[in-house]
Amino acid sequence: MAWEKVQEEWAVERKRLGSWKVKCLDSEKKMNGRIIDLETDNEELKEKYIGLESELEDLKSPIIHEHINDFTKGLRHATFFY
Repeated sequence: MAWEKVQEEWAVERKRLGSWKVKCLDSEKKMNGRIIDLETDNEELKEKYIGLESELEDLKSPIIHEHINDFTKGLRHATFFY
């Protein structure tokens, strides 16, 4: 009788542990899938960042030249009105 009770307890424990194992494996699969998705998103964002960074570098030069031109224009105005 005691042996049957121990076997029943083991069966219940095995069932409980088995369900946890299944839940952990499912969670691990979901997590791995999410990691892969995030890595691809990260790669896309890196490519966009590099593109925007190069575009910004291309825009810096005309902006600097425009400021220099405006400054020299201001100097010419100052000498004219002086």
